[in-house]
Amino acid sequence: MLEIKNDLIDNDHVPKDQLDKLKVATNALYKKGFSFPEVAKNDFATALFDELEIAEKNFNANLDNDDLFKTFAQTCEKVKNTLQNKYGDQWTDPADGAPPTPK
Repeated sequence: MLEIKNDLIDNDHVPKDQLDKLKVATNALYKKGFSFPEVAKNDFATALFDELEIAEKNFNANLDNDDLFKTFAQTCEKVKNTLQNKYGDQWTDPADGAPPTPK
């Protein structure tokens, strides 16, 4: 992550202060992946999103920290896999596009 940031600063001339304002928002994207938004509020999903929120906040507090990035990435993967296994027909990974609309 730090290498990408430095590359943007050095080679693409993106101002460092502009990059410092960027934050990850995976938790919000994952919550929007449900075809029925109410499902994101059940106890099982809420516990997953709480765990992801902690990792996300820690990483956003120090985007240059490789350990925080690794923890964040591992948590994202765990939450994604768990959501896919538990709610496969109701949750879509944001990387795969918008969730299906309910009929």
